[in-house]
Amino acid sequence: MNNKHNTERFLSNSACLFCFWGAHRQKSCSFAVLCSWLFGLLLSGCQSPDMIITSLYQQNLSGNARWAVMPFQNHATEMPEDFALQLKRILRVQLPANGIADAAVYRQPTATITVPGSARDVYNLERTRLWAGNNDVRYAITGNVHEWQFDEQNRLSISLVLSVLDVDSGKEAWSIDGMAQGNPDESAYDVSRKLIVDLLAAMPID
Repeated sequence: MNNKHNTERFLSNSACLFCFWGAHRQKSCSFAVLCSWLFGLLLSGCQSPDMIITSLYQQNLSGNARWAVMPFQNHATEMPEDFALQLKRILRVQLPANGIADAAVYRQPTATITVPGSARDVYNLERTRLWAGNNDVRYAITGNVHEWQFDEQNRLSISLVLSVLDVDSGKEAWSIDGMAQGNPDESAYDVSRKLIVDLLAAMPID
């Protein structure tokens, strides 16, 4: 049973399409199906003064299935690119506490050919599809960062979306969005970790 609450908050800039095709048994399907996973369905709700959980779309997920952690997508110009790797590590470490043990970690292979910018996304998508099929992945979880910045009091504000793809169907199975603001001089790692912990706590695992 799906449970979904909608809001218009962030919808104009949340169309972060993560094109993914996971099941090697479905190679004959079209590229349109391949690009069916839309990230960033943002919803509304409050948890605490410094933490806002703003989206939730859920169906029950199996903790015993094969999971994989995919790279975070950075849409915040202020965030260092290498911090996306830190976020992926935080997510990977927190999954066992939420009923998902020993998730695989996807590592983008080094390109052996030069791919033009217009075709790079398609090329990376195909490599992701092959990797998922070869590793029997059922669920792939990733994040999209929409805001990451420090204010004049050195408080970090971060907004991100966590999404789960059901690789067998090629459809998004669960998505949640959250915002958090840290205390003055609180590290980006600590603020991000607390937000990810709270978001994962809402994930419906059987």
